[in-house]
Amino acid sequence: MVNSLHRRGGIYRRKTARRLIECCSRKENLQERVSKRDDKICLKPGTVLNIRYCVRKLLGSGSFGKVVEAHDLQDKEQVAIKVMKTNNQHTKQSLKEIELLKFINKEKGSRFIVKLHSHFCIGDKICSVFELSSNTLYAYLMDEYPAGFPLNATRIYSKQICNALQHLSDLQIIHGDLKLDNVLLTHPEAPTIKLADFGSAFRSGEKGDPYVRARPYRSPEFILHSRIGVPTDMWSLGCILVEMFTADILFAVSDSTAQINKFVEVLGMPPSSILDSSTRSTKFFEKQPGSDSFKPRNGATYKAAGMRNMQDVLDIDLEGSMYEKGEDDDNFLYEYVDFIDLILLMLKYDPSERITPCEALNHKFFNRQEE
Repeated sequence: MVNSLHRRGGIYRRKTARRLIECCSRKENLQERVSKRDDKICLKPGTVLNIRYCVRKLLGSGSFGKVVEAHDLQDKEQVAIKVMKTNNQHTKQSLKEIELLKFINKEKGSRFIVKLHSHFCIGDKICSVFELSSNTLYAYLMDEYPAGFPLNATRIYSKQICNALQHLSDLQIIHGDLKLDNVLLTHPEAPTIKLADFGSAFRSGEKGDPYVRARPYRSPEFILHSRIGVPTDMWSLGCILVEMFTADILFAVSDSTAQINKFVEVLGMPPSSILDSSTRSTKFFEKQPGSDSFKPRNGATYKAAGMRNMQDVLDIDLEGSMYEKGEDDDNFLYEYVDFIDLILLMLKYDPSERITPCEALNHKFFNRQEE
């Protein structure tokens, strides 16, 4: 077992990864077939990792590395093992995730945060062992509800995510990459989630990397290079609420300029106070001649500010009594009004005005008496 990771004042030392790798390399299992030519780990079914984990199947892969399902020969349970690629960026992210999850998991209130069981190294690759989940919420949405979750399912999942963010807020930790791909379902038959992937997470006061976070979920403060804090995760949650209900990404764009214009389409212009305080606002906005107000640059191809309102985005007819989406008859108009209100409170431009996790959990949308 690797000793606790070292850090000083929240800043990770460059030697940490080297020491961790040296420590783990001394315990490398002979059954772990590592190719000396390309340094790739064999993760075929039946391979035993760290004299303890028998690989069963590949769960997924990405730019970070691979995730496999394995049987823990010691505790007799199924686990998920994330095997990170070997480079400075991924090593740094893996060390950060291990450090933060060890801290988060030991604190009360971590029910909706993925549990890190242990970690080890094979050669110079860091492997993290997690509790096994059934699927990502994104995959479940696409596979089972391609037109979007019903309102009540959206409420259940988003409230649990909000509980996870409340716990992180109490610890002054920002997840930094909140999206449905990073929300796990614990069991296919149980509507319980776990927030995962803390490689982009950081503590309040530290500087997060704006280019690690998936673009559609980046808050205005990320794009405008303003101060980043706990409220940035609530912006991402607002985007997620829309995505869960519609199965469409709210701000699906390819660059920051288009993203800012999409913000303006749905939410109107940002307050002048936000733009005046940003060092990057002139890249996206220009002041109106003889006025203190701003207008978007290159925004001619987009709808006028605020013309694509949230009611249209969600395709909800507030003139009627309920939404024509196959909802049960007990879903009344006021629930959708509350739903829209909560989303807009999460999507406030000004982080200081954005609803907090605690306030959101007390919002009417999460506390309607179920019929």
